Amino acid sequence: MPSRGEGIPKCLLQRGDDTHFKEIKIMQTAMSLEDLLGTVITQSNTKEDLVVPTGNIEMYQSEIGSPMSLVIDGGASGCRDFDISDIAHRQIAARLKIPTQYYLRLLSEHPDLVLMQVNELFKREPESRMLRTLDGKLRAFLSNSYRRLDNDIVLENALPQIVSGDIETKLLSCNVTDRKMYMKVLFPDDRLAQEIGTTADGSPDIVRPGFILRNSEIGQGSLSIDGFFYRSFCENGCHFGGINTVNFKRSHLGGRLIEGADFSIISDETRAAEDAALVGQTTDVLRALASPELSQKMGDKLRATKDTPLVENPVEAIEVLAREVGLRQNEKDRVLESFIKDQDYSLWGAINAVTEQANSAEQCSYDRATELEAIGGKMLSMGKSSWNRIAQAA
Repeated sequence: MPSRGEGIPKCLLQRGDDTHFKEIKIMQTAMSLEDLLGTVITQSNTKEDLVVPTGNIEMYQSEIGSPMSLVIDGGASGCRDFDISDIAHRQIAARLKIPTQYYLRLLSEHPDLVLMQVNELFKREPESRMLRTLDGKLRAFLSNSYRRLDNDIVLENALPQIVSGDIETKLLSCNVTDRKMYMKVLFPDDRLAQEIGTTADGSPDIVRPGFILRNSEIGQGSLSIDGFFYRSFCENGCHFGGINTVNFKRSHLGGRLIEGADFSIISDETRAAEDAALVGQTTDVLRALASPELSQKMGDKLRATKDTPLVENPVEAIEVLAREVGLRQNEKDRVLESFIKDQDYSLWGAINAVTEQANSAEQCSYDRATELEAIGGKMLSMGKSSWNRIAQAA
């Protein structure tokens, strides 16, 4: 049987670099394309999925102070145990209807109570669950209806269209985190560039369109391709997939899976063809995102954010903004610093002050950086009354 990941274009595996994509200094670059491919292929060959009745599962702690494990009783095939990721802990709590903060507090302060509650509920409320594991760790505790659309399949079907298609692209950034895989890609065609105004030093403020591709193997979000604008001046990115533009999503919902005698998942032979057809829609989405019409539409929307009431009190305005969009305390402080430094007190200035915080790996994780870029996109759709409340805060 061929190893998983074998379908990723051989030319990319042999070349092992980003030569199709021109290097651009930006945000958090995280991984090279070579590293992304290597990580995805390695994971595809080592991860394992099991469908297990909860009656055969027990949470276990070998000694006081040690991490929790999940033990699977396989009967004649023996027992297997897995460390439990933070995400899997949260999914277990959610499935058993245990409030997350309560669960995490007990996990830290009274782990014996977690063991008692979880194991008793596993027995009293029996069901089959999909366990997604990698390198001896339970990384997800999911419904057995969860439709697996894995990163290697996404790259195998989407990457050739991104790299070798007839639409010119440049790689901005890519990564595989514990939660998701990301690719942030730019359309460098000068005909798509939009001038939003001028920067503080008088140079043109240029933005270019692109897209962000995301996928999660562990229930942290659907496969999606969303529009993305990149500001050349300060190397910020901003998602605009949520404001009635072109985007693509595919949820991880499917039919119930059947387990074998050892709880391994019986092969679904139709899945590969469905995945290929599904991800094959990438070309249509990219064509729409790279259209001059959409670029002009987004340019107009961005320019409109400069023609908004100016903030009167930056300190109070950022305080209100932080509550509105969910900024953390340290993020709020850095946004205020950037906002005052750039001296653009319009909505456009506020958007860039927020998305600028995504640029430093020292300040935030890649997952959080991407969330900050998405917050910038949501701010584009902020209504007049919402922005006026921020601008007039005193």
